[in-house]
Amino acid sequence: MDSLKLPGLSDLDLVVVLQSSLRKAKKAHFRSDFLPTDFRYLIMHDPIMLSRSLFERIYELIPIFRLLHRSGEKMSPPTPTGESLSLIYHLILNDLAIVSLADKYSDLHQAKIINLRNTICRLNALNYPMRMFALLGRPMPQALDYEAKVKNFRKHFF
Repeated sequence: MDSLKLPGLSDLDLVVVLQSSLRKAKKAHFRSDFLPTDFRYLIMHDPIMLSRSLFERIYELIPIFRLLHRSGEKMSPPTPTGESLSLIYHLILNDLAIVSLADKYSDLHQAKIINLRNTICRLNALNYPMRMFALLGRPMPQALDYEAKVKNFRKHFF
């Protein structure tokens, strides 16, 4: 397992690649609430379950900046470059900035009780779209300042 810089305020995304189709998989076997209690601060959500063919396109589906093999058959999805990479970043940015983040922040706004750990993770998650804009050659001037402030806040939280 990879190391966490800030256990409790960051998490690992677990990707499970299945031999068979996703429809045949028993998703209950891979739910995060079945993990030992010690792991629940390392993995905040259910694993990402992909078929082999979807795993080959993982960079088109999920903003992953570092993919580490931990168990089973080692697979290496092709790394997109050039125009393909630019298109993928634009698609993921659209999903992150317009759909996913807006939905998550709406949930935070409507919640009766705010989960502080989850909120701090969401603040950190805003760094990903900003990094992607920079990778596309459109850096946001305030991004480095924001990232430094969130990093400092998380580092001194406990």
